[in-house]
Amino acid sequence: MTRRAVPALLLAAAMAACDDPAAPPRGLHREQVVARVDDVLFAPAAPLAHSTADYPRRAVGDDSRVVLHPRMAAATAEEPGSGGWQEAARVRLQVPADAALELAYAAPAPSSAVGTAGIRIRLNDGGKDNTAFEETRPLSELSAWREVRVARLPEGEATMIVETTAPPHAPVVVAAPSLTGPATGAERPNILLVSLDTLRARQLSLYGGAQQASPRMEALFGKEGVVFDQVLSSGADTIAGHMAMLEGVNRCLVHEPKHKHSKAVRTLAEALRAAGYRTAAFTENGMLLGDDGFSRGFDRWFEDRRTDHSIGYIDDTFDRGIHWLRQNRNRRFFLFLHTYAVHNPYQPPSPYAERFAAPADADEAAQDLAAYSGEVAHADDQVQRLVAALRELGVENDTILIVTSDHGEEFGEHGRRYHGTNLTQEILHVPLLLRAPGRLPAGVRRTGLFGLIDVPPTILELAGLQPWPEMEGRSLAALIDAAPSVDGRRLYAEAWTRLAVTYGGYDESWRSPSVAITELPWRLVRLTGAGGPQYQLFHLRDDPMERTNLYEQRHAEVAALKAAADAYLADCARRQQEMEDALGRQDAPREPEPQEDADRREKLRALGYLD
Repeated sequence: MTRRAVPALLLAAAMAACDDPAAPPRGLHREQVVARVDDVLFAPAAPLAHSTADYPRRAVGDDSRVVLHPRMAAATAEEPGSGGWQEAARVRLQVPADAALELAYAAPAPSSAVGTAGIRIRLNDGGKDNTAFEETRPLSELSAWREVRVARLPEGEATMIVETTAPPHAPVVVAAPSLTGPATGAERPNILLVSLDTLRARQLSLYGGAQQASPRMEALFGKEGVVFDQVLSSGADTIAGHMAMLEGVNRCLVHEPKHKHSKAVRTLAEALRAAGYRTAAFTENGMLLGDDGFSRGFDRWFEDRRTDHSIGYIDDTFDRGIHWLRQNRNRRFFLFLHTYAVHNPYQPPSPYAERFAAPADADEAAQDLAAYSGEVAHADDQVQRLVAALRELGVENDTILIVTSDHGEEFGEHGRRYHGTNLTQEILHVPLLLRAPGRLPAGVRRTGLFGLIDVPPTILELAGLQPWPEMEGRSLAALIDAAPSVDGRRLYAEAWTRLAVTYGGYDESWRSPSVAITELPWRLVRLTGAGGPQYQLFHLRDDPMERTNLYEQRHAEVAALKAAADAYLADCARRQQEMEDALGRQDAPREPEPQEDADRREKLRALGYLD
């Protein structure tokens, strides 16, 4: 490795590329992001203010980031490298006092490749040109993103010039730089959102489940946090639940073919990013894909693409998240962690498997439920480990921790197995737990009917920000300190999955889609049947297990719900077209579909989505 000498003014306090670029904390939220080069380059053409939908991204390994130029987003680099310095970007920036420059770069190449690659950052203030940072490293060290931080840049307006050098077979890809500086304005909390995919509320002791499966979360949230009793997902699958959780919308109103997200919708991450938060997500791939739009607004989007799902990856996912927290503990941050820890196949590691083993003569559903409980107990301990890390890093009181799920799971309660088709309580009812000692009250429970679509506006209000107009949810922040009366609410949920699994095989009578409307005490489900729509009606207070279909006896009482269910899918199509028309994209050519991802298909097969 070689590193060129730089002017003393820049070198004096520069932190060069390192594994942990964050300085030790010197007070709460000492830094925030004050400018991003990608916004200068790409925001003027964005379909909506603060939308990152068209920002080019590139994954190096499993780690995806916004890059400086669209050509850098190609799956295989095609641009030639000459071995000399080539300009990657040139932007005019206003550098505030005490600012630092942060970026990452990589030079992915075959393991047999030899040579070096490097990066150079020059600042030109109109009178002189200073090299703020320069280094070259062996290609063997650049197969993953390499972090760079240069502190105490000269204050004032300057042109930043980013240059790279590499051999033709391994061109450099540069993640868009950002400027960080002292935090200003309102003191905003950090946000840590955890999605325990497929965790149904009734499995937690906080919601009436067995205490031995989740004692940590009961203590952390039941005694020290805020628990919302009746929160419903917007769908029976990962995509619908997470679109509600991360965007505040129902899926069918925004998704394009192949589940890609409409550019008419902005995300929670984009809102926090625009407010100066450093944003990152560590996920476990499967149905939650950055390429489909979930990565919007995240500085880093990590997908664990391993396909062996025998024991899940929650330990590794939380390890990555904790490492990132360690790097960013003195900044305003939004971290999203997603894990399939309790998703089928239910194979909890030892000692959880032994602790919850079903009797040898138990039926398959009972065996599944016992193993699922072991998975929940494992996740319960991992959540406690995450809280311990927040405490160790000194940010526990300044971080709002939210634990929830995208949907639940069925173990034959309504004739099905897993999830995706039924729209009943075991599928739709998910936990919503909040905790921030000193910021949020302790030991609070709130009743009423709420949805995952309420999560984004709630987080934004707790951060002192306004939700996007397109968010369909409403903030629950006012309910945390007090318990005002909660008026009647109507929540929608969708089931689009085509494969209905039972303990006897597949349910060939299932037709997609179905829509459920919950307006307490009623839930009306509209099923798509071979001979036309069919309806189920349940009185959730008198029949919480949804055993008795009252539609034939009581349908006149819920005529408005039936009309709404009948109109829902047509309304989805109409509103989606209106959004596309408003953006002037109805005649725009579609991007070519990516090639079939064999690894992803294997992961989906392991998760039970493919037979």
